[in-house]
Amino acid sequence: MAHKGIIPWNKGLTKETSESLRIAGEKNRVHLTGRISPKRKYSMNPDDWILICENCGCDIIYKSRDTFKQVCLDKKKGRIVKCRGCCQIGTIRSEETRKKQSESAKNRTINDENEKIRRNKIKKAQKNRYANMSSEDREELNIKINGGRDKKSDEEKKLWSQRTSNAMKKRMLDLDYDGTFKPGYNKNTIEYIDTILSEQYGCEFIHAESEKGEFKIYDKKCKKFYFADAYSPELNLWIEIDEKYHYRNGELSQFDVDRENRIKEIQKCNLIRIKYNKIGEQKCHI
Repeated sequence: MAHKGIIPWNKGLTKETSESLRIAGEKNRVHLTGRISPKRKYSMNPDDWILICENCGCDIIYKSRDTFKQVCLDKKKGRIVKCRGCCQIGTIRSEETRKKQSESAKNRTINDENEKIRRNKIKKAQKNRYANMSSEDREELNIKINGGRDKKSDEEKKLWSQRTSNAMKKRMLDLDYDGTFKPGYNKNTIEYIDTILSEQYGCEFIHAESEKGEFKIYDKKCKKFYFADAYSPELNLWIEIDEKYHYRNGELSQFDVDRENRIKEIQKCNLIRIKYNKIGEQKCHI
């Protein structure tokens, strides 16, 4: 309490009536709590150094306040904030760079716990990215994936197929696989098969949602199953309904050509391909 006749240092001002006192109070609060004040735009608390990837929607966690601050400034200037995975999309790497990255990956020391966390983050980011894609973007991505596969040598295709198979088996074990394998299928084609196709050919087709499930054959030579989008036992007619990614520059991908030839050779059937984006327009390969 000030003595009579002595003027207080703040002249009776408070943080509600004085801007300088309010700012000083905010600075002290930020110093103690790490929270953001009107003057300090970038928190000192590492828990606040998080932005959202504008492409896939995952969290981008920064380890440095300076890096976080710089990205925030770039964002204000109109730069799109992306995670590392999304930044790599469309990047063309030289052969020398690819070899260096491959050698680095082979020789790096892996901590099992950190590796598990890293892989889970990648899976989450990929799921978010795919879920937020439009149907056109998904088709474009599938075309790129199939294009990369077609460029591989026969030996590379074999290794890729084996890795995919092993990953699928592991996933089945992790999910308490019950012995019934159900491949993915396009639900939007079922009504078309049951109505238009059945009426057109005067028969009932077997498909993914029929009582028997999808019709399949086993290729002993290649050691794999082939599943039909629709199949008629009485006509021995195999139907393939293709999305855009099955075609490159208007031509059926080599992977699908080889698969089709094996199906015809094993089943001795007629095979018809229908473009999904132009449902009803049939391209026959008999």
